[in-house]
Amino acid sequence: MSRYIVPNVPAFKLNYDAGDMAILALEAVLKALDKPYPNWWLSSVYGETFKFVYDRGDVFEPMRDRVPLDIFGIACAAVGIEGRWIVNKSMKEVKKLVRNSLKQGMPVLAPYLAESYHGMTIITGIDENENLLLQVGKEDLEKGHEYVAQQIPNKWNGPVPGPIIWADNPIFIIKEIENPPDENKVIKQTLNRAIKPHNGSLFHILVILGHRNTVFLY
Repeated sequence: MSRYIVPNVPAFKLNYDAGDMAILALEAVLKALDKPYPNWWLSSVYGETFKFVYDRGDVFEPMRDRVPLDIFGIACAAVGIEGRWIVNKSMKEVKKLVRNSLKQGMPVLAPYLAESYHGMTIITGIDENENLLLQVGKEDLEKGHEYVAQQIPNKWNGPVPGPIIWADNPIFIIKEIENPPDENKVIKQTLNRAIKPHNGSLFHILVILGHRNTVFLY
């Protein structure tokens, strides 16, 4: 059986109270792909900064960022990555998709897959014994970033950011785009998203977004 491993995917903070493990996991994946965008910037472009406008329901820990937006899809598009959720597929199909992604050097994001906690997980490899190699959230990031081996389950389920809400065998597959969008365009799209929240109301907002020593004021 072939062994596929994506090296150097860093660990991310296991943080139940803040509920931001999803975007921290995405930040770790992007770092491994040599796209070191900080989590605060990713949170801004996908709309977490303006969540108070539309998130009026009860908090479901620890995926507090399960918002009506596809936060991964939006954040990935902003940095030149195409990503899509694949849900409710058989494990045979999921394993094939994961193998193909890993073979191309792309980790796979999977909510609620880890046996040790509820939250986001990164699939970084499959070994010759059909074990998954996972990068997981860790309380102490100074203790190393080693991957965790886990047997492939027959089935699992978990929350999915965006309108899907909850699904069986959810995975987020990504691939790099050659021509990422202009950052000014990304920020303007973000601000448009902020002033047209899901309930249809409008409000005025002044925001400063900075990245790579540049400050944008609108």
